[in-house]
Amino acid sequence: MAFTKLSLLDCHGQLRVGRTGASVRLGDRQAEQPYLGQLAYALFRKALVLVHLGSAGREFAPGHLAHRRLQHPLFFGQQCIHALAPYNPSEPIMPGTLYIVATPIGNLEDLTPRAARILGEVALVAAEDTRSARRLLSHLGIRTPTIRYDEHSAMRQTPRMLRALEEGDAAFVSDAGVPGVSDPGAALVRAVTDAGHRVIPLPGPSAVTTALSVAGLPADAFRFIGFLPRTSKARRRAFGGLATGETVVFFESPHRLRTALADLREVLGDAHLVVCRELTKLHEEVWRGTVGEALAHFAEPRGEFTVVLEGPRMAKAPPDEALVRQQLAALKERGVSRRDAAAEVAAQTGMPRRVAYRLWPEP
Repeated sequence: MAFTKLSLLDCHGQLRVGRTGASVRLGDRQAEQPYLGQLAYALFRKALVLVHLGSAGREFAPGHLAHRRLQHPLFFGQQCIHALAPYNPSEPIMPGTLYIVATPIGNLEDLTPRAARILGEVALVAAEDTRSARRLLSHLGIRTPTIRYDEHSAMRQTPRMLRALEEGDAAFVSDAGVPGVSDPGAALVRAVTDAGHRVIPLPGPSAVTTALSVAGLPADAFRFIGFLPRTSKARRRAFGGLATGETVVFFESPHRLRTALADLREVLGDAHLVVCRELTKLHEEVWRGTVGEALAHFAEPRGEFTVVLEGPRMAKAPPDEALVRQQLAALKERGVSRRDAAAEVAAQTGMPRRVAYRLWPEP
C-alpha cells in the first residue's frame, strides 16, 4: 500500500491508499472504506484531502486543507488516484457553497449520482416543500436536516441560510425539477451571491425540457411562461402576447386546464399542441392534437400538466368587405387595373385575391 502522512487542520493523521480503497488513522481512531472520498469527508467534514500516489511520504502543513472539498477518487487498474490540483497558498479560502440541486419530476431513478452525493454531504437542505424533500432523502437513506424555503418564508429563512453558509455547505431543492424555474430559487441565489458565497448548479430533470424533447415541435427558440394566471381575463391577455411564432411551454393545474384551453382557443384559434401529463410517472401520457380536440379528450383532467403549444399566431378577423370595396374604388379612380388593384388589396388585408377581384366596383 502507498503511504502518505497528512495534516488535517491542526490534527495529524495517516492515510494508506491501496488497490481496493483506503484507511485513515487519526489518533486511536481508524476507519476503512472502498471509496477514499466518502471516507475522508465523513471523518474530517470540512477538510479536503489533497492526495496523489505521486506524493507518497509528503506531509501537508496544518491549515492547508481547511474549507476545501472532497471529490471521489478515480480507479485505474490496481491504482487508486485522487486527482486534485496541488494546494496553492495564494488561493483564498472559499466560503460555504450553495448547491442548486435538480430533483426528479416523478421517477426517483432520474436523480443523478452527483446530486445524491451532494445531498448527503451538505450540512443543510433548503426545500420549497420539506415533505417532498424528506421523502427523497429518506429514499436515499440521508438524514441531512431540512428547512422550508418558499415564497412565504424566503424573507425569514434567507438570513438563516446565509448563517449556515458561514459554517459549511448547503443545498436548495424545489418541489421537483430544476430550482429557480417557477419557484423562489432565483431570490435565494441573488442573496447568496451578494453575500460572497459560491453557487454551483447540479443539472438534472426538468419538466420543460422533458416535454420539449417528446413534443416534436421546433425548440431552437421557445418561450416558457410558467404557470398561467388564475383569471380568464389575465390568461387571455397573456395568450395575446404569445403570437410570435415561437413554441410555447406552460404549466397548468388539472382543475384549471379546461378553462385555460378554452381561453387559448378564443385568442389563438384551434392551434396544435402537445399535452404532457404526469411526466416520468406511472400514468404518464403524451397527447397530441388541436385545442378543441384536447378539450374533448381531457373531459376530467387529473395529474400535473405541461403543455407545449405550436408557435402561435394571432387569429386574424376576416377583412371588412365594405372597406375593401372602398379601397378598390379608390384604386379604380386612380386608373389602377382590376387585377393589380385586387392583388394590392389582398396583400394589405389578407383577403384572397380572387375574392377581392369579385368585389371590383362595376360601372
